[in-house]
Amino acid sequence: MIGCASGGEGGNQIFNLQSTWDLLPGAGVKVAVEPRWGGYWHVESSGAIRINNKLQPGCAKDIASGSAGVWITGCAPTNGGFEIYRANLAYSATDLTGVQSWQAMPGGATQLAVGNSAWAINSSGNIFRFEDSVNAWQQVEGCARSIGAAGDHVWVIGCAANGAGGNEIFERRRDQWVKREGAAVKVSVDSLGNPWVVASNGAIFTWIRKQP
Repeated sequence: MIGCASGGEGGNQIFNLQSTWDLLPGAGVKVAVEPRWGGYWHVESSGAIRINNKLQPGCAKDIASGSAGVWITGCAPTNGGFEIYRANLAYSATDLTGVQSWQAMPGGATQLAVGNSAWAINSSGNIFRFEDSVNAWQQVEGCARSIGAAGDHVWVIGCAANGAGGNEIFERRRDQWVKREGAAVKVSVDSLGNPWVVASNGAIFTWIRKQP
């Protein structure tokens, strides 16, 4: 996660949750876990992109990583937000070494999430899922201010206020948005499909599914 305290010129401190929140090298404004190879991607306030604090080519406003690859919104404005790119990654014999190049993708967005598919929110709050078979974004019903994904699990923060903590929270279930309790301003999803949300005061919560 990106913390609330400054970590230097690049942005705020970056943390990883083990049994406690461990401080990681670097500072940023956006962070994404690299689920396939381990480690983390982050974006600095300047738009610089790093993996495990190693500088990569390109400029980004947002970054997301999942089984459908590594995606960014670039720094050039376009209709709907910023240009969208997908990484062509470089590998050694045993590891991911970084970004070889960025492939321009259609559309524009302000936020991305990547699980088994890439998801995007544009500047109007419209929600889209990328369909590889037609190389195009397909709009999904609803309005969102933040989105998180892992595997087939997708959660959003909606556009309607729900108290002091932020806006309504929804989970994607059987091609519908199901409202969940609570309120937040940001959401992400871990590798087990559990959502983690940040409230307007910076408090962190995870949602525990009720057992039957």
